[in-house]
Amino acid sequence: MLKNKLYYDAQFKASIRAMNDGLFAIIFRAVDHENYYSFECQGGDEGFKRIRRYKNGVGKTLFKISDGGYLQDTWYTILI
Repeated sequence: MLKNKLYYDAQFKASIRAMNDGLFAIIFRAVDHENYYSFECQGGDEGFKRIRRYKNGVGKTLFKISDGGYLQDTWYTILI
């Protein structure tokens, strides 16, 4: 749907409900499978939210909040 198209000023909005304590991610500003940004959210006792940049396959955390991440079976709206 969006493949091979250029967008310069856009917002992405998603509604997500996680059913377990795993990690979920939303990929954005992707150039290829080794160069992209991601919003990652981990649930559970050591849960967190973070933004990571992957450059040539190497990830770097740009921002992280250790706040428990998310609650199971709860809807969240994410705007990027």
